Amino acid sequence: MLASCTHTRQFSSYDEIQSFTGGKKAEIILSDGASFQGRGIEITSDSTYWFDLKNGVKQAVSNMMVAEIIITNRERGAWEGFRFFMAAGTALGIAGIFSW
Repeated sequence: MLASCTHTRQFSSYDEIQSFTGGKKAEIILSDGASFQGRGIEITSDSTYWFDLKNGVKQAVSNMMVAEIIITNRERGAWEGFRFFMAAGTALGIAGIFSW
């Protein structure tokens, strides 16, 4: 059995995005479908910059070309998965106790 959790967050300012992304690994998906793995995302009023993880070169595109920026938080997903399976295990254990 596989379980995963996803979260979408809307931001109201460039500063808020940058404080959240600060140095984390991210996937930048452009409106034409191109995808890049990057770190050190910087967003200004007209452009988005990042360091490409494949070649270490700083990349830049117009904000109009950015479809989404995905940051994976594995710690949060692991915690949520643990809680789900702990609850399921507890329920099965209780059901087993009362089936005797």
